[in-house]
Amino acid sequence: MSTPMRPALTPDQWSKRSTGVVSIHVSDEETQLVVRGPNDEATSVSGADHFWRLVALANDALPARDARKVTTEDVAALRLIAASIGGEETEGTGEGQRRELLALAEALCAKIAALLPPR
Repeated sequence: MSTPMRPALTPDQWSKRSTGVVSIHVSDEETQLVVRGPNDEATSVSGADHFWRLVALANDALPARDARKVTTEDVAALRLIAASIGGEETEGTGEGQRRELLALAEALCAKIAALLPPR
């Protein structure tokens, strides 16, 4: 059995919107993501397009074998799962394949859920 994926941030970090050298600041209706360097110099990024690019680059920076990394294989698994959802059973889809699809879906849910704030 695999180790459960821990959330990226603790509830306290989510409430403060800050963890270590990374924090979110809102000023004058603008949201900024601020990252502090080793000499306490700050760099900030704002705007949805830039935030999305940061998500992509941060994901790319994760080691290839890191279970939290979102991969093209994850996309393929989601497509397979999506294709298997429907009213009719696909010929040749046995109980073993359904269990495998369920395990893939659960792993992907855990990976994505680890990035989200607690509810």
